[in-house]
Amino acid sequence: MSDDLYEVELQGSPRESPDWVRPGSAPWFERGLGGKKIHPSALRPDRQTLVAPPAGDVNAYRALWGEVRREVGFLVTRMTNLLRENTYLRYGGQYRSGYLHTSKLYKQRLGNFRLFERPTAAERSMAFQLLVDESASMQGGDKVRLAIKAAILIGETLDQMGLPLEILGFTTAEYEAKAAMRLGLRPAHAYRTTRCSPLEHRIYKRFDEPYPIVRRRLTGIEPRHNNWDEEHLLFAFRRLQARRERSQVMIVISDGQPNGDAEHLIATAAALEAQGCRVLGVGIGADFVRQVYRQALVVDDFRKLAEELLVMLAAELGRAGGPASGVRPADRAAA
Repeated sequence: MSDDLYEVELQGSPRESPDWVRPGSAPWFERGLGGKKIHPSALRPDRQTLVAPPAGDVNAYRALWGEVRREVGFLVTRMTNLLRENTYLRYGGQYRSGYLHTSKLYKQRLGNFRLFERPTAAERSMAFQLLVDESASMQGGDKVRLAIKAAILIGETLDQMGLPLEILGFTTAEYEAKAAMRLGLRPAHAYRTTRCSPLEHRIYKRFDEPYPIVRRRLTGIEPRHNNWDEEHLLFAFRRLQARRERSQVMIVISDGQPNGDAEHLIATAAALEAQGCRVLGVGIGADFVRQVYRQALVVDDFRKLAEELLVMLAAELGRAGGPASGVRPADRAAA
């Protein structure tokens, strides 16, 4: 009956739910959890995982464009100069005049006088696919804003260079913990290697859509639910396989925190690389991407992102018809 305050001590040991159970909490990068399962109710064909992207905000895009304009200009200028340089220096073909290919001189004795090469335009048949993580772990701080700015940087650059590009966001239809409990799988954290929610993919730009018309959609990128990156990568890879371009590059913007066992994502990225698809990781707020992708960078300072992207994209252009495909070092020095 007194108004005095008293101190009390908690009896017994406190019981807290794991972070994974709470909707919106970020799953940690976990390895060695074992096999993965998919609940039958969560299975969907690819076409049923597509969700209409938000219309976006033109004014919001203009504000973001003002923040990335300088980096886009730098990246486009350097990449364009690189393309021109490589095109000028490339040699190929079999001609009776031109640049003498000395390693073929022996063929003269066999009656073959086509020992010369001539400058030829570099054939670059490339298609890019940009994947943006829209999981709940992307909330907090400036993760989403950095992801959108990185997407705008890549989108504007590749569009100005005339390279085919598709941009999609990936997540699930609801929180995995909530879906597991709804299905009677309790305790939910014991089923964290089981996907219980359908996948969702929002295509912010299709290959056949002009980037200037749809770019405002990128402002609608936001944290949603969970992510099973290995399945999202396979979804994107199947879409890339429908393209005719000889070289295919997939760029993944993520904080590198997938649901379930990260070993599945690591194995999937390696399998796609083995099939000829280059997979590049861009980490936002964490460096987990370096454990997943063979080529990865982490966005610590957006002002340096363009320089780091230049190195990665230049290497891919080189594989598709740049220095690694026929540019002679001696010719470069002479030029």
